[in-house]
Amino acid sequence: MQGFSITDLVVAAVLLAGLYATMAYGLGLIYGVLRVVNLNHGGVIMAGAYVGLVMHERFGLDPYLCIPIVLVVSFALGIAIYLGLVQTLIVGGLFYLAALAIIARARLKGAPPEAVPGRVVLAK
Repeated sequence: MQGFSITDLVVAAVLLAGLYATMAYGLGLIYGVLRVVNLNHGGVIMAGAYVGLVMHERFGLDPYLCIPIVLVVSFALGIAIYLGLVQTLIVGGLFYLAALAIIARARLKGAPPEAVPGRVVLAK
């Protein structure tokens, strides 16, 4: 193994373990407070890592300078997901989340808004 040492391996392992511990702590905190199992932490972490990678490769920014921007973007994404999905689950229960999934599936398949089941048209 050229260029790598045992010290590099140990540091990388400790950092990865810290990332996993942070994700697990977030899951435990959300479940303890809201009693909702929110498995989106991994997705938001990966989206943040991807934003940092894109900023580094496209704009040439140092990865450490990207951290504050990635934090803001990840926070905004987390708030949007909470307001759009988690709060709906807490307030309306599993029925609303299932209805949202059915509507999203129909829209992703290309169905026009008129064809989405359960759509209520109030006035035109």
